[in-house]
Amino acid sequence: MNTADKVEILGLVADLGLGLDLADRERYRRCFGDTVLIHNPAFQGADAWHSYSGDEWADRVTATQARLTSIHTLTCVSTEVYDGTAETMLMQQALFADAEGSYQVAGPLRLTLVDDAGWRIERLRFEVIWTTGDPEVYARARKAVL
Repeated sequence: MNTADKVEILGLVADLGLGLDLADRERYRRCFGDTVLIHNPAFQGADAWHSYSGDEWADRVTATQARLTSIHTLTCVSTEVYDGTAETMLMQQALFADAEGSYQVAGPLRLTLVDDAGWRIERLRFEVIWTTGDPEVYARARKAVL
């Protein structure tokens, strides 16, 4: 992997976390391609892949995040670049809070990126390996925007 790719992908990971925590739709949206496949059973309620347009995904996620105080810590970023694609794995810890409580999740986040005039996420898979707190904190925020 060349240095320019590494720097760009690290910037994308930073925008991913900041876009979530600031509920910054534009920052978060630029991380994704036109279509994204998401696998996140802890928050989608099913163990399956779901396809969204990049706009739809950014709208849904940032609307939910705007109802919460959150902190996403993204660490141990490891990327392998192939011919026009990249596989990035990192550890994610997310803390969500509202006036009624807090909920924390952590686990590996796997991203498949494509180089389409800049690196963009094509597939996102989050595997929750531990939680603490009240999961209804996130559920309330999500229900309010669906």
